[in-house]
Amino acid sequence: MTISKDLWLKTIWRSFFIQGAWNFEGMQNIGFVYGLLPGLKDIHGENKEKLEAAIKRYGTFFNTQPYMAPLIMGVTLSEEKKGNIPTDECAARLHSTMSNTLAAIGDSFFWATLKPILALFILLSIMTGFVSSVILGLILFNALHIGFAAKGFKSGYENGPDAVIKVGKSMSMDRIERIKYLIPFMGGMVLFFVPSYMGASLPPVTGLLLIIGLMIFVILDQLKIHAVASFYISFIALMGWFILQ
Repeated sequence: MTISKDLWLKTIWRSFFIQGAWNFEGMQNIGFVYGLLPGLKDIHGENKEKLEAAIKRYGTFFNTQPYMAPLIMGVTLSEEKKGNIPTDECAARLHSTMSNTLAAIGDSFFWATLKPILALFILLSIMTGFVSSVILGLILFNALHIGFAAKGFKSGYENGPDAVIKVGKSMSMDRIERIKYLIPFMGGMVLFFVPSYMGASLPPVTGLLLIIGLMIFVILDQLKIHAVASFYISFIALMGWFILQ
């Protein structure tokens, strides 16, 4: 099942406003239906009765990570076009399952992993004199989430529910947790550059201690010993001691 470029662009554009009418009762439901409208009109044409029924069916409670919403829109329109029209109760359960699963993945990757990494990248750029990299960081973040949303909608529309399974496999929590190793590493690098950014000098051994600290953190994490707090506290204490010197 292929998708027209016009429908693809319209839906992606509308998905940016999914939280524009956020409310306590349905949360993102109005924005979700707003994003679906071009596709629903394309499917049902001038049949107002079917169009109104679809709006009512999908206008119930909806809430997920915003960048994951286009994928769910694509799956919804795919099933609607195939004629696999669920009852109102079934539609609510289906959306609840997809939105909750994808919200967990999206929050873990975009909010808890990608944002901190790019924020630390921007801090490192400023400290090392590459201020223009701030713009690069913003471009990277927006390119990644817009690209994911665009590809997600297309995949959901063409592959149906299988697209959600593919995303779940490609963005598994284990993979996200491995990517998160960059956060303490880059955090340590920021702390390493703080004294020099403030005009102080550090002995060469500090860089070695940074690498050793990261290796210890990774080993403890593999042993299921959560050492994030101890890692940060120890490194901050070390940097504080050097600054005082």
